[in-house]
Amino acid sequence: MFKRILERTYELSSSRSTFSKCQSNKVDSQRIRKKRRIQFCFLCRRCWINYVDYHRCMESKNDEKVCGYFKHLYKDLCPEEWISKWDDEMDRGVFPGIHS
Repeated sequence: MFKRILERTYELSSSRSTFSKCQSNKVDSQRIRKKRRIQFCFLCRRCWINYVDYHRCMESKNDEKVCGYFKHLYKDLCPEEWISKWDDEMDRGVFPGIHS
């Protein structure tokens, strides 16, 4: 998911930069790298927040129908490796995002 979003961002940014005649290629490439990094950071943060929100919701309401929205979001945003790592940490009781 991250890769597709970042590739699409790069395509849009590079197509805009070809029409821009007042800026050099070096400045455009720096802007593209910065924009991709910022978007990646935003997606990582949203992934983490939705994962934590889902588990907080399940602790308080214990209803999959109500909390399923957060689960859908984190499953869509987060890489499988992160989810399995966080699930393992939750099972061991060392996950840093939720303190009961």
